[in-house]
Amino acid sequence: MFTNIHVLNYSNVTSNETIKKYMNNFTEYLNQQNIHEFSINYNDKLYYEEVIKIIDRLIVSEYLIHNLDLSLMLNNTNNEVFAIIGEELPTENQWGDATDFIAVISCTLEKNIWHEIAHLIGANDHYDNNTQKALDICMDENCIMQHGKDEGVFCNRVIDEIKKHLKNIDG
Repeated sequence: MFTNIHVLNYSNVTSNETIKKYMNNFTEYLNQQNIHEFSINYNDKLYYEEVIKIIDRLIVSEYLIHNLDLSLMLNNTNNEVFAIIGEELPTENQWGDATDFIAVISCTLEKNIWHEIAHLIGANDHYDNNTQKALDICMDENCIMQHGKDEGVFCNRVIDEIKKHLKNIDG
């Protein structure tokens, strides 16, 4: 059983082709790390009725509910996660916000998209929320789960977090 990552592009700047290229790079990188238990799906819409309970948790939820065409059914919250991309989406954090099931990504740089989507499959931030300094668990200066990193890759700790998360979902 895979985790299905549904990607919705509402960007006015970053094309669907570019987002697909970023996600192909993401998939290829994780596959090289022996992580295969996910799939990427591209969707144009979300079904409001099925997703409202999840979106409800987000600070930006009211904006999303009233201003986006939310149309993809959420069949199983354990295996369906959503990445909504668009630079005009309001988020609490300047790059984007993520819950367990939805990431709203307002900065469309490739590695920022990777960072926010990684939260959906088990990765934690590797920085202190108050100081933005790297945590002791991650001293790899190239880890994109650190604050403000728009270049680099996932450190070994992130790879382990993702593997553990996907293994737990697959049972």
